[in-house]
Amino acid sequence: MNEPHDIRNSLLLANLQAAIDTIRATHASNLILAPGNHWFGGHSWTKGGYEANNEWIRKLVDSLNNLAIDVHKCLDEDFSGSRPLCCQAPVSNLAGVTA
Repeated sequence: MNEPHDIRNSLLLANLQAAIDTIRATHASNLILAPGNHWFGGHSWTKGGYEANNEWIRKLVDSLNNLAIDVHKCLDEDFSGSRPLCCQAPVSNLAGVTA
């Protein structure tokens, strides 16, 4: 799933968990990447109009414990990646993800 947004975290959590369970039911042992909500940008990891990603995503369960959280960070003025200048402070904007 790429950049989920405008969806309730509870629904995204249920869909992600179903995907993880289905993948593991095939006996696949590869790393699974799970995205956060709100376009899963690092700048909004601990805040947003919904429950923060760092609050609900920890409820995901992988029977093989081979799950990673997929986060990305656009450094332009509105975090969209569509502007020509990188003007955001990457370290401070990712502090909530790496803490």
